[in-house]
Amino acid sequence: MKKQIFALAASMLVVSVNASEKIDSTEVKAINEAKFCYYADREYSEGSRMLQAGRTMQCIREDDGVKLVWQAFEQDQL
Repeated sequence: MKKQIFALAASMLVVSVNASEKIDSTEVKAINEAKFCYYADREYSEGSRMLQAGRTMQCIREDDGVKLVWQAFEQDQL
């Protein structure tokens, strides 16, 4: 019985922590395009690769050397 009560209390704690995280996630986060590429409100560092709309994209620095952007990745770019 004590184990069940402990498990219930632990699960309630997890739920309350997740609820407060969701409330705090509505805050506007500053965007730093010199440090990160962005996709779906997440930050990705330079060199990151991901599949976007069926294409492999890589986070690279633009020619100006300042801003990071997503560019289609080709295997022979290594």
